[in-house]
Amino acid sequence: GRTVIRLGSRAPHEEGNGEEGSGEADPGRRASVATTHQDELSHDQTMAWRAARVTPRPEPAWPDHPQAHIFPSLHPISSRAMHRTLLRATALIVALATAPSIADAQIVDPRITSILEDVSADRLHEYLEALTDFETRHSLSFSDRTDFGVLPAREYIRQTMQSFSDRLQVDFDCYTVEPQGRIPMEAELCNVVAILPGRTNRRIYVSGHYDTVARLQADPSSGGGGGGFDWSRFDNPAPGANDDGSGTVLTMEAARVLAQSGLEFDATLVFVGFVAEEEGLVGASLLAAKAEREGWRIDAVFNNDIIGNSLGGNGILDSRTLRVFSEDPMDSPSRQLARFIRRQGGAYMPGHEVRLIAREDRFGRGG
Repeated sequence: GRTVIRLGSRAPHEEGNGEEGSGEADPGRRASVATTHQDELSHDQTMAWRAARVTPRPEPAWPDHPQAHIFPSLHPISSRAMHRTLLRATALIVALATAPSIADAQIVDPRITSILEDVSADRLHEYLEALTDFETRHSLSFSDRTDFGVLPAREYIRQTMQSFSDRLQVDFDCYTVEPQGRIPMEAELCNVVAILPGRTNRRIYVSGHYDTVARLQADPSSGGGGGGFDWSRFDNPAPGANDDGSGTVLTMEAARVLAQSGLEFDATLVFVGFVAEEEGLVGASLLAAKAEREGWRIDAVFNNDIIGNSLGGNGILDSRTLRVFSEDPMDSPSRQLARFIRRQGGAYMPGHEVRLIAREDRFGRGG
């Protein structure tokens, strides 16, 4: 009963394996794909991807969006590109979360346009700079310092989202986790959850993971080699601007503009900063297990991981493409939601391309 969509910035040097309806070489094929998914979307208007219908008044639009790979730290020049990329990605998520019913999916709603104009590049930069200033957000980087590690980082996220609106119900979602896998000791791990109540209990999630991990540098005296991850060290510098500070600040800004919009939504919108993704999707798995135990209705999850960069490892710059990963089979609710995302993208930002990737996630990756 849960539909999961992963938004991943595209690395221009990667192959689009499993891509559905990509490329410009065959306009007929592209039109055929568009026709097919329009028919499929209108076929079942009760699916998860109806997103959060607003109360009958006019209907919602968005500004811009993201791309490619590793963004290790904030530097003056590359930082500007990241802000533009984050601005576009945040706008896309806002547009999707506020999308009207399927029948009206192609209509540009002036209320959504107004919300999207409120998405702030300055605020995205402010959140991201604050998160990277904690030096690391490793899930086990517990410290008494107020300027270092995961504890002040998660408190910053909580307090910042609380300041957005009295409508937002913000709190920690904490679990005591026994030693396992990459977690060598018992620890209290906390997701940060902000809930914007709707007219119904059905939920739509927007998420990113706020934890980080540091890659070991090879010992110069060893003649090369080394690398990998040292799971026993929790204090290595790991600012995580792109992985996944970018997805976290998108989640925060989406929460702000939707909570401050004054609109009442049909669905309850939930904004989550997940913990311990790098240790094996621990925070997300714990929340999913709770949802299943308590019988929550979760219609869709928009998960955002590594969305802050537009420059690929091969030097190709592409800030106009967003990859959307969705699960098998081809007629699954996840794929239908992906097609709906592309329709909304075309309506609200025709200058950008939403590429549908028929995979759960990137090769060798998970989120």
